[in-house]
Amino acid sequence: MRWRIAGLLTSAVLVRRSDHRAPLASVATAVLLLVDAWFDVMTAGRDVVFSLALACTLELPLAILCAAAALRPPGVASVQAAMVQRVAVHV
Repeated sequence: MRWRIAGLLTSAVLVRRSDHRAPLASVATAVLLLVDAWFDVMTAGRDVVFSLALACTLELPLAILCAAAALRPPGVASVQAAMVQRVAVHV
């Protein structure tokens, strides 16, 4: 559980800062989430329904979000932040 939180927080901070290492952290977190979901489902035994539900509602969507963040072009966050600042100044 701790590595999931650490990976998600690291990815979020690096993406927010438009750091060049953000795609690496996001891809690593996505892969770890996918492997964890697969491992949980394969080793669930009688709790396979709960493991599938957890994988489909939490781990897989988070992995997709991390993959999308990794594929996002660099500088998009800084362009969006600049647009928000311009709008805030005019309001």
